[in-house]
Amino acid sequence: MRFLLLVGLLLVGSVGCGGNSGYGEPLRGKVTFDGQPIPRGDVILEPNSAKGNSGPGTIGQITDGRYETPGGKGIVGGEYTVTIRGYDGKVDPSTEAAANSPGKALFPAYQTEVNIPTDGTEVDFEIPKP
Repeated sequence: MRFLLLVGLLLVGSVGCGGNSGYGEPLRGKVTFDGQPIPRGDVILEPNSAKGNSGPGTIGQITDGRYETPGGKGIVGGEYTVTIRGYDGKVDPSTEAAANSPGKALFPAYQTEVNIPTDGTEVDFEIPKP
């Protein structure tokens, strides 16, 4: 439920930016857990306003150990709080929710803070074992 609220807030925040479709650069990179690429998941980037970042937030989908934020909804650099969720990508095709399921969680949602350079468009994340 918290995730849905967060997604809603991020979407409302991006709509409220006046529709500037060229805001920031897409961010991409590798995401690994225990040295292995994460099959599916997401990277949620929230600007850290307490540290002076008033830029937009965004979400990048993880596929086969790589993520990328949507074009035109990138970040501007600065301090961000990052939440990463990773899944094994294995689903039971006999269940009705299989098409939308990312599989079993590999770890509890991982949160970190990162200072993303304004000219940096690639940041990698290694999730430590809990």
